[in-house]
Parts: sequence; structure tokens; C-alpha cells
Amino acid sequence: MKFIYYTMTIVSYPLSKNEKRILKKIFLTRIIAGILLLPLFSFLVYEYISDFSFHNFDELQLFGSLLLISVFFLIFKYVIPGYIYSYKNIKAKNKYVASTFIIDFKFNKSVRLPGYFITLENNIKIDTTRIIVLEPTAFSFKDIYKGMPIRIHFLNDNKTDIIKIEKI
Repeated sequence: MKFIYYTMTIVSYPLSKNEKRILKKIFLTRIIAGILLLPLFSFLVYEYISDFSFHNFDELQLFGSLLLISVFFLIFKYVIPGYIYSYKNIKAKNKYVASTFIIDFKFNKSVRLPGYFITLENNIKIDTTRIIVLEPTAFSFKDIYKGMPIRIHFLNDNKTDIIKIEKI
């Protein structure tokens, strides 16, 4: 077994025009998706409130209220922070580039969200089911191996988007 020892280095670089374009494109895509889903959500809220106003309460109202509560929870937990991160992304001037290597990885064969769980130096973990790589053509997760040196391009305050991952 061959042991490779690196130390993680993190360097700041300015964002390229292509990376800024990708960040703006992702932000606009998320805004358009939100605008398209807003009428559906508004219709659900309107129907639910109109049933209460006409005193049309039945057993399905409990299910509807639980559905609305869960939708509100998901919106405040994931959607709104996602829009905040996307807005901060388009305002960013610099990115960070971390040079590191893969210590361990596992493939999750879940039916709902198959993906990789990657462990890097300093016990940093990347879960590909929760993180979006904005330039996926630069790196293929199928080709990873233990000890593989990689370079990760990311923004400082963002916990959900990685600009790109590349093999060194």
C-alpha cells in the first residue's frame, strides 16, 4: 500500500468571467424555477384557506394542514437559504482553491439519491447528494480513488455549491 502525504493548501483567486457567468446563470435558473412554482404553492394555500372560510372541514384537512406545514418548513429550511447563497454568489469577487487529496470514499446506492460520500484531509466531508458542482464536466466522480490529488474551487460563505473539482 502506498501512502501519500499532502498538506491542504487554500489560495484565493479572483473569479473568472466564465465562473461569474455560471453563477449568474444558476441564480437566474433558481429564480425562474421559484416563479414557476409560486402559483402552485399559492393555489394550495388558497384552497386550504377557502375550505376553512366555508367551514368545510373534514378528515383531509388534517392532511392538508400537515402538508402545508411541511412545505413551509422546507421552504424556510432549504429554499430561502439557497436563494441567499445564490445571491451572495453573484456578488462574490474571489474564490478559494483548495489543493487536497481523497482519504476515503463510499458510494451510496440509495434509490432516492445515489451519490458519493468523500472524505478529504482534516476530516472534511463532501456529500454529492447535498452539494451541487456547478461545472460538472471538469471532474467525474466515477474515476476517484483513495489518495487521488484534487483541487476544489469554492466560495467562502457557500455550503451548497462548489464551482468545480478538478484532478491535479
